Parts: sequence; structure tokens; C-alpha cells
Amino acid sequence: VDVYLFAGQSNMQGIGRIADLPVSVPKQIPFTYFWNQQEFEPLVLSKTKVSTRITEFGPEVGFALATARAQHPVYIVKYYASGMPLHLGWDGNNWIGDEG
Repeated sequence: VDVYLFAGQSNMQGIGRIADLPVSVPKQIPFTYFWNQQEFEPLVLSKTKVSTRITEFGPEVGFALATARAQHPVYIVKYYASGMPLHLGWDGNNWIGDEG
């Protein structure tokens, strides 16, 4: 299984509004699963929480629509906590990992 990690600064949160998507974009993104902090769930727009605002989305929708196929589903883990570093050695902006 391929798992894609989306991480970065505030642009990963996304500012696209689901209401502005073309009607051709399906409500449930096919063959796409989103990590909800406990398990992977199907990516359903306006139901799956992909940002801090349920009515908005980021680049995960376009990525999934372009790459997900029945024979190669997409599993997405998204990190959008306002610029917080993703590395496990960080706590906010403080390094708490090994010295080396």
C-alpha cells in the first residue's frame, strides 16, 4: 500500500471551498482513504474533516482525483497544524529530540 503524507505550512490546510468545486467532482472521492487520527476512512467531501473548517479542502482532492485508481488506491495522511513541524523530535518550535 502506498501512503502519501501531506505536510507543510498553512497552505496544506487549504482554502478551497467545497461549494466552489465543479459538479463533476464526486462527493466521495473514488479509491481514496483519509487518516482521521484513528483509521483510514473514505474521503467524502463535507463529511471527512480534511482541514479545521469542514467546508474547505486543500491539495488532497486534486491529488487523489489525478492518481487514485481501483488497482492503486490512495491513502492520505495530512498534517495542517498551522506550521507545526512534523518531525517527532519537535514540540512546537522546540527541539526535544537527540542531540546528534
